[in-house]
Amino acid sequence: MDVFKKMKHHDMALAVLFVIYLVFNIQVPASVCGTFDNIVGNLFIALIALYVFSVSNPIVGVLGLLVAFQFISRCQFSSSPLKKIADVANGNQFTSPWKQQPITLEEEVVRKMAPLVVNHAGPQLNYKPIMDDQHGATFVNDA
Repeated sequence: MDVFKKMKHHDMALAVLFVIYLVFNIQVPASVCGTFDNIVGNLFIALIALYVFSVSNPIVGVLGLLVAFQFISRCQFSSSPLKKIADVANGNQFTSPWKQQPITLEEEVVRKMAPLVVNHAGPQLNYKPIMDDQHGATFVNDA
């Protein structure tokens, strides 16, 4: 691993921080996401990632690009309708995630429906089928 021996101490520390952020799925505070959850903030994060890529070790640069992508995607999820769906499923909110209106009766009934049960063992039947009279018919193979 000659590449790691050539890394400077600050590059190694930055690589370790980037790996920790990626592996442990650290969530960004809402106040920080609110600052960067717009086009200017996303552009700023992308420019910082490109700068880190251009001035540091290539491994740290690639990790920086991955961290920037994850940071932007995690901040966008915090304000997306998908987060609201998770809140509705947990019972935290009584408004529809796609519109700012109360959940309709139909949506509530569908949400409370029992899940479909599939019986993989098959039905346990207590009868045996009986062949009916053939009425003089013959098999196609016999003809």
